[in-house]
Amino acid sequence: MWFRCCFVLLVFALMICMATVPVKTAPSTEIAENGAHHVAKRTGDTYNCKIEWIECTKIRIAIQIIIYITSANDEPLTHDLVTPYTIDDESDNTVLWSGDMVLPAGEMSASTPIIDLTSTISTVFGLDFIDPFLHKAIHEILGKCGHGTGDPHMMTFDGRKFTFNGHCSYVLSEECGNIDPSFQVTADFRGKNPNTPYEPPTRMVAFNITNYGKQLVRINEDNSVLIKGKALTTHSGRIGDNEGFVSRSGSNVTIYLTQPSVSLNWNRAIHGITIGLDDADLFGNVCGLLGNADGDPHNDFVMPDGFRTSDVDMFGNSWEVKGSCP
Repeated sequence: MWFRCCFVLLVFALMICMATVPVKTAPSTEIAENGAHHVAKRTGDTYNCKIEWIECTKIRIAIQIIIYITSANDEPLTHDLVTPYTIDDESDNTVLWSGDMVLPAGEMSASTPIIDLTSTISTVFGLDFIDPFLHKAIHEILGKCGHGTGDPHMMTFDGRKFTFNGHCSYVLSEECGNIDPSFQVTADFRGKNPNTPYEPPTRMVAFNITNYGKQLVRINEDNSVLIKGKALTTHSGRIGDNEGFVSRSGSNVTIYLTQPSVSLNWNRAIHGITIGLDDADLFGNVCGLLGNADGDPHNDFVMPDGFRTSDVDMFGNSWEVKGSCP
């Protein structure tokens, strides 16, 4: 009898413990419960989020999330669209930031305030939200960023810093292994003194973005923009059939490619460019002046022939675009 009573008490205690142990809710459920504003799906409409890398250094990682709707009819919404989101560290799922993405009524695009993330240059970020059209949990990798600024001071996707004063055109980043890569970003380097454009110190002044060998976007030295050879005359425009998006504001030009997911932010005022790899399949599969994005800064100086060097000029010159030098 004594044994049976003890057994009943033990089972009862276990039931109480199990009822009081907190259960972690999946991130997508948490976001949904926090009030995502769903809307009815409109034919031909898609909800898009892209990252603009505002600053990308060992000291500071700052981003903005750009929200935009692609619509077959170019019809904006009639009410504000509020979408809760979180940003996490992919290595341990630690939430680094949470907030709301707001697309005001009557607008086709908007951006969040600048977000400062506590992290390192090697951190891989994840973005979680509920697609308000599809009513579906979305998880996207925000990727890695590399940049160059001034005359020009470069930092690879893995955080290696160097200065390279070329005066031709050079590959900043491209998909490796293909004759016609899925993306390629090249930059024209010219001297600060317009009277001696091919003498140091130099800086980046213009860019070509290509996809499988075909030019998608050209940013000219006067900051004018061509999309597939046609001048962009408004503040924003789409690239082809959902191939990407271009926006500009003041001296800034921002470009988003969809396949693969790559972003570029150019600030002519400081001659600074930041490139974001937002597709995890590109990590370790890119090459150029911004390195290979494999997480190791010590092997970033790989030349097109596959050999590694420690010489900055040899590395930089190896990525020269053929026929671009005077």
